[in-house]
Amino acid sequence: MDMINGPSGKSVLLKTESFQTMFTPQFSTEHPPARINLEKINKGIFLNLYTNGTIGHDGDDPGVSSYLLFNPSTGIGRLFISNKYIEYKTLI
Repeated sequence: MDMINGPSGKSVLLKTESFQTMFTPQFSTEHPPARINLEKINKGIFLNLYTNGTIGHDGDDPGVSSYLLFNPSTGIGRLFISNKYIEYKTLI
């Protein structure tokens, strides 16, 4: 919940500036990274920044997937854990 509330200054853990840093896109269209489509996703600090406003973190190993996604504008968050590999694009 703190990640959702943080950008609006309602965090109990971090300063608003810390959230601004974490949620700042790290890649520019002038120097795009390989294998990342900046029209759909960018990277913050430890987080994926999707162009639809969703922010999240994912992880996978052979046979498992996990996703923590939230949208600070709507206040809605989702957690998904599976014992099967699932591509993120099917969840966003």
